[in-house]
Amino acid sequence: MAFYETESFRSIPGTTLRRYMNRIISSIDKEDRPALLKGIILGVAIRKAVESIEERPMTPEEEEIDLEIERLGLGR
Repeated sequence: MAFYETESFRSIPGTTLRRYMNRIISSIDKEDRPALLKGIILGVAIRKAVESIEERPMTPEEEEIDLEIERLGLGR
């Protein structure tokens, strides 16, 4: 959900992500800004960690289950 929020700046002509974030930050009460920024930093860190994880290859049993699901028409 937060990702889509940060992508919404693209709908405003001439707005960059930096300008959009400055608008958001300036609209938040001063005492709440550190919490917002910490949340953004944490979200970015989690996203980078998830993107860096490589999925292990499927076991033969998992491949068999995956094929069965596809045969049943329930595939992705």
